[in-house]
Amino acid sequence: YDSILAGKDGQLVEQRIANGFWVKDDEDSRNRKPVDGYNVVTTIDADLQLMATETLRKYLEEHCGSFGVAMVMEAATGNLLCVVNLSSSEVRGKDYSERPFNHAMRTRMSPGSTFKLMSAMALLEIGGATKHTRVHIPDPQTRIGRKDVEDTHVLRDKDGKQIERPTLVEGFAHSSNVYFATAIYDRFENNPEALTSFYESLGLNASLGLEGYNAEQSYLPLADSERWRLRHGGTKMALPQLAYGYIITLTPMHTLTFYNGVANGGKMMAPRLVDRIENNGKVVEVMPTTTLVERMCSEETVKTLYEC
Repeated sequence: YDSILAGKDGQLVEQRIANGFWVKDDEDSRNRKPVDGYNVVTTIDADLQLMATETLRKYLEEHCGSFGVAMVMEAATGNLLCVVNLSSSEVRGKDYSERPFNHAMRTRMSPGSTFKLMSAMALLEIGGATKHTRVHIPDPQTRIGRKDVEDTHVLRDKDGKQIERPTLVEGFAHSSNVYFATAIYDRFENNPEALTSFYESLGLNASLGLEGYNAEQSYLPLADSERWRLRHGGTKMALPQLAYGYIITLTPMHTLTFYNGVANGGKMMAPRLVDRIENNGKVVEVMPTTTLVERMCSEETVKTLYEC
């Protein structure tokens, strides 16, 4: 938005009338008045931005993190109400501040367990599962395909009794790697292309329209690609890992956009950072809202995801 904000410099032609004395030449056609730049009005809520900044800084210092991101997005519009990026100085854990590199838009990482929402949607929408679908988990560690998968804890109910056959809702509540790896592998072992094509239809292998901010595109290995076979070991290795958020890399902004789409009833909106352009208080242009995916899944799937 530099060209919109900058305006135009003025120019004044003067005539020298004596040594050290100049007078303005009002008749010269090269004279021009300066033009003020327009105002770019963002979607950011300044109070929320400040509060998120201080809260994020507190937890980064407490946990000695290298960097952190905090964002709030409005579900119906995609408006970004705050986008905070704090990075440590060269001495990790000190002097957290905003720096030129925007981790929210540019740092791709494996989403890990946050991806289980995507897996749950796939199981419900194209995998034939319901919220009552059970998976047998006698042990928190098991081999699925050619991958050893482990949970951090034994799944137990509120009375402390082990849950050996959790439902989808229980597997989600316990963030069970074994549940999702097993359920995804059982349903898509013979047709992994159906799963990765579904994820691709949700924009998990695309950009979010933020290229002007140097945003990174996400990376989803497609099951029919050579990278799936060579880099990720083929279906027996890749599929169980994809189920709980590995081999795929997303920016924090992309993960947020997906969750926001679920929160919006299955309609995924593009992130929106600029609301309008103004000139001397008058609106020149209103930036549109953009729908990335009109219908991510059925209403019944959304309802079950809310329950999860």
